[in-house]
Amino acid sequence: MENKDKEIRLTQEHFEATKQKVVFYIDKFNSIYNFNMPMPNIFYDIKGTKAGVARMSPQGAYSLHFNPKIAGKDWKEFINNTVAHEVAHLAVFQWCKFNGKKLPDPHGARWNFMMREIGATPKRTHEIDVEDLKRRTSQFEYLCKCPSSPILVGPRIHNNIKSGKKQYSCIKCGTKLINGEKVINIGFSIPSPNGTTQVREF
Repeated sequence: MENKDKEIRLTQEHFEATKQKVVFYIDKFNSIYNFNMPMPNIFYDIKGTKAGVARMSPQGAYSLHFNPKIAGKDWKEFINNTVAHEVAHLAVFQWCKFNGKKLPDPHGARWNFMMREIGATPKRTHEIDVEDLKRRTSQFEYLCKCPSSPILVGPRIHNNIKSGKKQYSCIKCGTKLINGEKVINIGFSIPSPNGTTQVREF
């Protein structure tokens, strides 16, 4: 069940093992912090490159959402690290409720501390190879007057320009963007993978 070299299809045995691991960490946090964190609902409904998500509903109910594809790619990494990572997020939710605090940064000091409390290594992201799971997104090239020209934009901005619905200019030189050309496909699902933007709407 823990073969790292071969991708597996999750079975009921894997689902049960995940549930038992969640129970183990929930009990551990409850023992350490003396609060009554409930058992969350567990779903396998995440797609793409994210391994898991911890959620708290407006009513305060907890749930864990996992990516079965990623779990199957590296079961050992998933069961030993991803599960702890997401349960620790729930523990932060519970700690904030218990102490009347606002939710801190998701991977901040409180989360890091809680990961170490249960003997886990606090890592913001998993290390499982997900190259084949990345959504291929077209990019389009637009010329401007900057030395770094051309500008690459995603399909949403390109379609807005082409349809005349919106207009955009370079955020540095102010050149209006027209007549973009499709150039490449990249493995990111957002137009600017480094978290910056090169254009502005006007």
